[in-house]
Amino acid sequence: MGRVEGTLRVEMGRVEETLRVEMGRVEETLRVEMGQIRDDLRRHSQISTESLRDDIRIVAEGVIALGAKVERLLPPDALH
Repeated sequence: MGRVEGTLRVEMGRVEETLRVEMGRVEETLRVEMGQIRDDLRRHSQISTESLRDDIRIVAEGVIALGAKVERLLPPDALH
């Protein structure tokens, strides 16, 4: 019984060490993947922000052009 117990302890120690090493590998893999996801999200956010700025600029230019057209159509004394 004592011999079996000793053998089990040794084997459990090996399994524990194997699991510890494997968990370390999984943790490192997850860190790398999460870093890649973070970088991808950062790039996507930057692209979306640039696109939104372009859209806002286009709308602002349209509002300015429309305002100029309205001013041309109004009688000169209508603005005062």
